[in-house]
Amino acid sequence: MIKLLDVSKTYQLSGVQVNAVKSVNLNIEQGEFASIMGPSGSGKSTMMNILGCLDIPSTGEYLLDNIEVGKLNDNQLAEIRGEKVGFIFQTYNLLPRISAIENVMMGLSYISNKDIKEKAVSALEKVGLKDRMKHKPVEMSGGEQQRVSIARALVKNPRIVLADEPTGALDTKTGSEIMEILTNLNIESKITVLIVTHEPDIAKQTKRIISFRDGEIINDERNK
Repeated sequence: MIKLLDVSKTYQLSGVQVNAVKSVNLNIEQGEFASIMGPSGSGKSTMMNILGCLDIPSTGEYLLDNIEVGKLNDNQLAEIRGEKVGFIFQTYNLLPRISAIENVMMGLSYISNKDIKEKAVSALEKVGLKDRMKHKPVEMSGGEQQRVSIARALVKNPRIVLADEPTGALDTKTGSEIMEILTNLNIESKITVLIVTHEPDIAKQTKRIISFRDGEIINDERNK
């Protein structure tokens, strides 16, 4: 499903070349539940942007379902994101003035389908928010807002879900509940879930830990 072949990403920052990701080789199969772990500046966020088709490699190849992402134009990248990738962010990224169900329906903006509302209702039911779907984000707790974010990511039935520090703004109990939802969705729906985190305790809850430091993979291990 995902294959990185000698992928590197270089930026120019104030005239200085920054090697954010260096010669990464990685295979991730459909249905995996993995974490990309590392401290700030390790390259994990750059890797998430590449995997989510928000950016392309400077060198090397990224194959997503045998599509070479680096050769796509901006419109094609947007189409891939709309069809294949669901995003979950630490800060939820919800629109505050519309309801939970309307926020989830935004995840289907790339899809023309008369059943959009039904799909949104189903996604919210999966994350336990059947009775909160008409509430606005400001009327919801942090954990509930993150559940809406998860539903928005899932509503289009993506091939891969990328979660960037999904528990970072939550207390320990609520964070555990969010991880349980992601674990169950991976098991039940066979969706590939990749969690970007700097927290070892979060990474340990996934089935595979890919550790980054200084733009390189320093360890790749599977949890029992």
